[in-house]
Amino acid sequence: MRAYSNIRAVLRECEKALLDHRRDPLLAVLGITGRVTLRDGIAKYVAYLDANASHAHAKVRKSILRRWADSVDVGHVDVVATPHVQQYIDKLVKERNGKANWTVRNALAAIRAFLAWACDAGYVGVNVAMKARRPKMRFQNPKSIAVEKMPEVLDAASKAGGNVQLAIALAYYAGLRRSEITRLEWDHVDLEADLLTLPEEVTKTWRARTIPIHPRLKAILQAVHGNRGTVRKVMRGFRADGSCDPDKLGKAVDREMQARIGWRVGLQRLRRSFATHLLDRGVLAWIVAVLCGHDVSVQQHHYASRDGGKYADAIKTGLVA
Repeated sequence: MRAYSNIRAVLRECEKALLDHRRDPLLAVLGITGRVTLRDGIAKYVAYLDANASHAHAKVRKSILRRWADSVDVGHVDVVATPHVQQYIDKLVKERNGKANWTVRNALAAIRAFLAWACDAGYVGVNVAMKARRPKMRFQNPKSIAVEKMPEVLDAASKAGGNVQLAIALAYYAGLRRSEITRLEWDHVDLEADLLTLPEEVTKTWRARTIPIHPRLKAILQAVHGNRGTVRKVMRGFRADGSCDPDKLGKAVDREMQARIGWRVGLQRLRRSFATHLLDRGVLAWIVAVLCGHDVSVQQHHYASRDGGKYADAIKTGLVA
């Protein structure tokens, strides 16, 4: 047993000597010009994201990469191998049982992006995460709510009031994502022109868009605006800056609607209903895509953004009042 331990100790010293670029010029040949621990590398990558991307984007990747770092027994970034990535992805697939598909795929995308940045920074010679297999998982879209059931949902939301009513209205009448609802500010709301103007830093796709305000949504916004005081965010929260947590907001909506109507509504399901009901009324698919903030051609975005109010009639007539 002692001999086995000595062999392991010798192997660790050999590995350390091999990977230390100051003692072995081989790493310079491989393109590795520096060495950093995995946690320090993640911290530097997050700082890079903070300087070049949205704060929410950096926060999500930071949490994903920290969980990955906690699950692998790796000291430095240049020691990371494909099995370290593949085993973690397989573990997520097994634990989540195929329910949170995008959570698993986003984890792999975050690790690949981090190692790609590490390659550019000279910490690793090759992005080993690119060899990891992407999990094959059946994607489950939330079903849209039938038009005949929407009055029940909207009536229950009206009785609930507060953030629940406002979140449901913004998801169904404007097609906003949960993160966009919590980032929306009063500066983005024009109640005189009946337009919501989302700047690129608010949207998920980093592409600004303009959405006409439905009359029922306008009435709700006007009521909230009259009592907003000095709050900058449309959706009030309990954070120090007055913002609202997207996950807690989604859970609050689910709990409230479950208690009032006996089934979960879900903000993503309402957003899907926004798109489905417009399509059922004959609105062109690419116009719905622009209103929802999906990626379509640059030319279509240009034409749609020239006059956001031109689709007001479609929204007024295509959604349940």
